[in-house]
Amino acid sequence: MVDDGLRADQRMMVVVISACAKLGDLRLGQKLHEYVQSYKLNFDVFLGNALVDMYLKCGEPDMEPDYSWIYQRNIDNRMGDAEIEDTDDEL
Repeated sequence: MVDDGLRADQRMMVVVISACAKLGDLRLGQKLHEYVQSYKLNFDVFLGNALVDMYLKCGEPDMEPDYSWIYQRNIDNRMGDAEIEDTDDEL
């Protein structure tokens, strides 16, 4: 797919990351997480849940991944929603 110049969207990444979780492939899951970040895919709750699920199922018991990227993105999204609602009130 990448060789043909195509890029996966967030829905495709949810499926692939979920498969990594089921297979227990942490290394590939981390690479996919890097892909999501490098291509700045539209981050939604489904993609976030797939990543958290993958890290929890594949991670080492002592591993403490940094999930702050989820919270920051969620805060940014909610702030954007609030701005949209404010402009709707002006109409």
